Amino acid sequence: QTETLTCRAGHYLDIMELKGLTIGQVRIGHKHANFMENLGEARHEDVTQAVKVIQDELYLQYGVRFETEVEF
Repeated sequence: QTETLTCRAGHYLDIMELKGLTIGQVRIGHKHANFMENLGEARHEDVTQAVKVIQDELYLQYGVRFETEVEF
């Protein structure tokens, strides 16, 4: 049996202090952690790498896995 928890992703990103994290040309928003900012020439790989780093860090710190709304 799988338990489903809902939470705000931005809340986790905030408490993990990931606001402002930059990977390639993508940055986690300083004001709203739910947003990724294109710093000019972001590529698909930058976005997918940022998502992976966030998912891995969340699992390491809290044992929680995010499901993305966007399908890659």
